[in-house]
Amino acid sequence: MAERAVSMGKVVYVLNPRDMRHYALGLGRRGKTDRVDAHMIRRFITTERGHLRPYQPASAIQRQLALLQRRRATVVKHRQALQKALRSVNRLEAPLFDTLAALDVLLKHIDQQLEGVLTLQPALASPSPAS
Repeated sequence: MAERAVSMGKVVYVLNPRDMRHYALGLGRRGKTDRVDAHMIRRFITTERGHLRPYQPASAIQRQLALLQRRRATVVKHRQALQKALRSVNRLEAPLFDTLAALDVLLKHIDQQLEGVLTLQPALASPSPAS
């Protein structure tokens, strides 16, 4: 919804609900209705606009990087789960080793794709440490 509003030329602020709750409590607001929330959010944006950054949709490359990172994290999570679940089962050690090796190859492929995307956008790569 935020991306659609930005594409229509609207200025959009994506706010953290927890921050809004603390702001409301700071104002002494205890009630929680849509109307109270709307007034509180309007007041927050009006008073804090100078300190807020408008929402910027992610670029196609940023979305691709995020997707690859999520998939990599999923593979790592499942690799660890398999390793923990099957490490002490005697007759499954060899198939487990083969499976873990295959997952390692998959992780290398994902890493190569990540590096390829970062090569296209060097500004997105983490800065190298200063010498």
